[in-house]
Amino acid sequence: MKYILTFSLLLPILLFSQESRYSYSFSGEMDSIFVEELSRQITNLDGVKEAKGRYKVEKQMGEIIIFTIEGRDENNEYPFNASHVKAVFVKNKLTPLDFRKLN
Repeated sequence: MKYILTFSLLLPILLFSQESRYSYSFSGEMDSIFVEELSRQITNLDGVKEAKGRYKVEKQMGEIIIFTIEGRDENNEYPFNASHVKAVFVKNKLTPLDFRKLN
């Protein structure tokens, strides 16, 4: 009974939302420790579930992997918007490069 109740509560979430992954590369001079702060700033954006970053100091290039949950209905109040991620890069004096959907 416990499992049926749990499944019935999770079913609408599974049916009406979809997780997507995006990659956004950037360049610029920064400390490799700052990647965690950058990931945190992007995670705080609307529609973003999680963001993970990596940065190569010697190339001065990095990449942020962005995990989003997007509703399948048209009433999604907070959809993911890549231009908000670009604004975070620009605010931190980084150059946005390539944005692409991974799945």
